[in-house]
Amino acid sequence: MRRHCIIAGIFLLATATVFARDPAGKTGEITGVVRMRIGSPIHGFPLTDTNGVATAMVKLRDSVLTRKLADDEALWGFGERFDALNMRGRTMESWVVDAWGGGNRSYICAPFLISSKGYGLFVNCAGKVRFDCGVTSTNELQIEVPESGLDVFEFKGTPREILTAYTKLVGRPRPVPDWVFGPWISRNSYLSEYEIDRVIDKMEAHKLKASAVVLEAWAESLQNFHFEEGRYPHPKEWIEKLHSRGYHVVCWETPSIWDSASTYPEAHTNGYLVLKPDGSELRVDWLENAVKIDFRKEAARLWWQKLQEPLIAMGVDGFKTDGGERMPDPWFHNLHPFYYQRSVLDAFQDLGKVGVTFARSGTPSCTGNSTFWGGDESSSWNDFPRVVRAGLSAALSGYPYWGHDIGGYSGTPTKDLYIRWLELGAFSPIMQLHGNTPREPWYYDEETVRIAKYYFDLRWALRDYLLAAAKLAREEGVPMWRPLLYEFPDDPATYNIDDEFFLGNDLLVAPVLTESEKRSVYLPRGEWVNAWTKKKFTGSKIFTVQPGLAEIPIFIRAERAADFEKLFPPLPADQRGNVFVELAGATNERGIAPARRLIRDQKYEKVFLTANNRGTNNSSGEMELILPTGFTALPGVKQAFTLPAGGETRIAFYVSPPGTLNVGSYPVRVRSSLPSDVSPLTLVKLPEWHVLGPFDGGVGAKFAGEFPTNLTGEYAGTGGRRVRWRTVGDDCVRNDGYVDFEKVLGKDNNGATTFGEVTLHVTQAGKARFYVGSGDALTIWLNGQLVFDKQVHRSAEPDEDAVDVELREGENSVLVKISRGISPNGLYFRVAAGSS
Repeated sequence: MRRHCIIAGIFLLATATVFARDPAGKTGEITGVVRMRIGSPIHGFPLTDTNGVATAMVKLRDSVLTRKLADDEALWGFGERFDALNMRGRTMESWVVDAWGGGNRSYICAPFLISSKGYGLFVNCAGKVRFDCGVTSTNELQIEVPESGLDVFEFKGTPREILTAYTKLVGRPRPVPDWVFGPWISRNSYLSEYEIDRVIDKMEAHKLKASAVVLEAWAESLQNFHFEEGRYPHPKEWIEKLHSRGYHVVCWETPSIWDSASTYPEAHTNGYLVLKPDGSELRVDWLENAVKIDFRKEAARLWWQKLQEPLIAMGVDGFKTDGGERMPDPWFHNLHPFYYQRSVLDAFQDLGKVGVTFARSGTPSCTGNSTFWGGDESSSWNDFPRVVRAGLSAALSGYPYWGHDIGGYSGTPTKDLYIRWLELGAFSPIMQLHGNTPREPWYYDEETVRIAKYYFDLRWALRDYLLAAAKLAREEGVPMWRPLLYEFPDDPATYNIDDEFFLGNDLLVAPVLTESEKRSVYLPRGEWVNAWTKKKFTGSKIFTVQPGLAEIPIFIRAERAADFEKLFPPLPADQRGNVFVELAGATNERGIAPARRLIRDQKYEKVFLTANNRGTNNSSGEMELILPTGFTALPGVKQAFTLPAGGETRIAFYVSPPGTLNVGSYPVRVRSSLPSDVSPLTLVKLPEWHVLGPFDGGVGAKFAGEFPTNLTGEYAGTGGRRVRWRTVGDDCVRNDGYVDFEKVLGKDNNGATTFGEVTLHVTQAGKARFYVGSGDALTIWLNGQLVFDKQVHRSAEPDEDAVDVELREGENSVLVKISRGISPNGLYFRVAAGSS
């Protein structure tokens, strides 16, 4: 039976004083703090400094620790909270879980709170502590603890003073390199040296400067700490090249391993794995039945530490210490993240290097480790505001070096959501682009790239400001992100504001967190200057702003505004003028009306255009489509329209292809009497594919079987299984032109080969170009002749490679071979006339 303890009523404590040394070497009073010992607690968190803390013995009465709450009392902290900033009227458990950004669960928990009535409480219990903040009894805080002995600290003072004393007690982050506060690029997952170089090349082409790249799919197996040689053939030399380009390398890891990993036998033999009561190895419900390292054991921690050291010596700058939540021991569950992260940090320390962990989970002792991120959120407007709540509550719980996945982890953000999330990221302690689909801005449009570049540049311009804020956090426990209540604790209007914050001392940030173009802003007392318009405001004040898509509302303390004048150049201008024309109609998953459309079996393609007038005078004009030969449009290729001042007009064309249409790419151009830079719309007729496989052999391997040129034949595939050519249905072709072979053949093992075949019918011989992009390696034969061969590891990108070919009149046979490592099985393939 679980045993509990109680302190009824209001804590009556002796006053004590804690002293701390500031960076200048002076000693000053910070706050009063008293330690209450109840019985003989044995399951606490490691503490860093209890010097000068008075102890008061408190007697037990019942089974729950209680304290009276005032009617208007607010309660903050508790770790990383996604559901609310002020937890009054809510319940929660201090228990690390894989939260997926929802409900009252948390990746980072802390049995610590700050009250608006000038006190804070820290329950130093590593077990599951439950808080009832006035739910069962409206004016009572109830804290349920899982053991009869208890260690409780009470702090007195402002939120700033309380947090300073608390972080002195449990720890402040280790020093981190300056590059941590530059932009990071990441994806789940970059697949190889080749793919990361490809991304960095594009970053440089767009003049986007980042400081770090996170590698997730880098190791041979989970978790053996060796680069997979096929995808990373020369890791040491490659990392040196990345360093020379200004990029630092962070490698992903998890505290679990597969049986197939080269590290498993040693872990198994030496007893480094968590066992179930029956003596069998624990299998976790994450990462395909992996077994878990037992960080309760010092020998296991030292072994894990040594596994990192060859990579650190090679040049790896940090580790993304993912996971950390799945430990069944009820007294070690909340300690597990601390020892897991500390083993990695100690590896850097032993080699005399300053490295980082980028962690998902945490409990009080982890505040003295390194950097953290807010875990997995979906790419939705619903999850977006939770990120700010999580970051602010984490900041009030001792986690100053914190970030989030720009764009959300799961799914694909629309353009507007992506830009708003990017703006928030630029004003976050850590700025990291990450998700399970690409988060680089060029996957949207030119406007997105232009806005992204502005905020990347602004992030670098704020470098000194961010480093000063980081130093203050490390030395005094002052968070980089601060809720308004932290700076204005005597202003009750700030107590529930969970969508505004300070970054550092002087910048008040009010991010746009909804699809609405408007938001309400509260400015506390004092004088403020809008960073963009330079307009002055006097608080306390609530007002509505309507920022453009490129603007995140920022207000500077007026007395410091001159220091930021050069750091906030004019926002990127909309270059389209007062009157402009743009593609409209159905959008893709990124919220963009695509400029490339597939011709399937539809009778016509809807081509919608919008003429916009942001001027003060009415306008009119004519729109014309320039169509390929044989194409027609209803109601015709020309349409006249009127355009009211301050309004827009939709123009609709219905474009039909000829009855017989060869495979190819067909540009549709827009001509307007108004200023227009509408990109040509390309209508694409794809070939009908047949697919064969899977066969043994991955990237770079020679095909060992019978070459499959007979479309009616049967062949020996992987494991001797007989395979035949299969038709790729229209449902296996995405709207962006990706042909999904996996959807036809099913998911196969990594390191397999697939063949695809199409026949091109050509009415006139001549030059053509194949635009291709494949999952990993691609080889192409045209009419039996090798025309393309690229043996690399990569994810499929449309039009990545262009292959110039000569097509003969009549039928042309195209055979492709996709040889894969871990990329999905499929390709992009379109045909264009000549070399256009």
